[in-house]
Amino acid sequence: MPSRTRTALAALAVGALIATAGCGRGESKGPDDAAATAPGFDGRTLTLGVLNVTSGPAASSFAPIGAGAKAYVDALNARGGIAGKYPVELITRDTAYDPSKTAQAYEATKREVAAYALVTGTLSTDAVLPQARKDDVLVFSASADGKFFHQSHVLSIAMPAQSQFLNGAEYLTRGENKKRKLCSLATEGPRFETATAVVEYAEKKMGMRTGPSLAVQSGVKPTTQIQQLKKADCDMVMMSTAQIPEAPDVLTAAIEQGFEPTWIANAGSWGPFLNDGPLYDYTTEHLVIVTEGLPWGADDEGMSRLLADQKKYAPKARPSVGFLWGYNQLAAVDAVLTGAAEQGDLSRAGIMRAQASLSSLDLTTYYPRPWGAAADRGQHTQYCVLVPSKSGKDGTEETACHQKVTQDVLDYPYPAGD
Repeated sequence: MPSRTRTALAALAVGALIATAGCGRGESKGPDDAAATAPGFDGRTLTLGVLNVTSGPAASSFAPIGAGAKAYVDALNARGGIAGKYPVELITRDTAYDPSKTAQAYEATKREVAAYALVTGTLSTDAVLPQARKDDVLVFSASADGKFFHQSHVLSIAMPAQSQFLNGAEYLTRGENKKRKLCSLATEGPRFETATAVVEYAEKKMGMRTGPSLAVQSGVKPTTQIQQLKKADCDMVMMSTAQIPEAPDVLTAAIEQGFEPTWIANAGSWGPFLNDGPLYDYTTEHLVIVTEGLPWGADDEGMSRLLADQKKYAPKARPSVGFLWGYNQLAAVDAVLTGAAEQGDLSRAGIMRAQASLSSLDLTTYYPRPWGAAADRGQHTQYCVLVPSKSGKDGTEETACHQKVTQDVLDYPYPAGD
């Protein structure tokens, strides 16, 4: 089981320089003389930004992440806030998953926040990252794209999607299944480019049999692509698409064509549509979800704490991978800001130093991930394989947890950071 010792996260090996950082910048001591005031921190309350998708076709996909994040903050504030004394206030703006709107929301809020506790999605993170670097603002990103792996101003708790897909393929080709053929189907653009690179890596580095990597267009039924994959005898297909509308379209087309491979999805691909309606029977038999954390309701101390907070602060939330992500994301925010508070520096520079000084991300229901300066970050070394719940209830259930990530997957060449 992953360690749940939160105090370890706050044990940051930061020198005395941090305690005095920010002096000479016009910052002043708070009322308890514990930390200098700074953007987003008035000496009493920490104000954090949330750029989430609350309108448009993608809103339902991101809503559970926002709900999990808010539940954690409500529980945190009930305990007194960061370090037990600084309550957290969230400034939330809708991005509609539109890069231009995301950039505008960032510009409208950046002077009011100490950090961005939640920026949902790859497109949104891309939209704010260049300016966040200039402003020296830490962005906690709900994106599993491996291009953020070594970015100093991005903290993502997710196992990169590339690793999730490779872990799933490795799991499905063990023993007598080693001859299974891996293919991919991804939304055109960056997702398709990434999926193609992952399949090539699986062939060259991991010795897997591979087939075609195909692209789909949003809103266009992928009947032709499904026929091509079926003709190529693909036994496993990585599905790298948005929850809405591409994933349901892909799976519906597969059902219509009688195509029954094992679909490999990353954690961000889960949505209620996998448990409800006509896709339910198909997905419970032909889809696996690879994730860096434990499934909803697992027998674990951290999960018990999460479920208690969900019951109290988000009673209407449905069991979901997204809620787990949002809750754990804010646990990472708590860890970083607690470290900065203990060093007496809640300025943006102090927050940046605090996150770089964490030796690991050891969160509520996620497996630990080695952390540190951007160039030194490591991957999760364990993962879970889940399926949409066969009980007919919301959420997922365990197929195999505590799986060890192989060295080949750990060696995947993520882009160098800044």
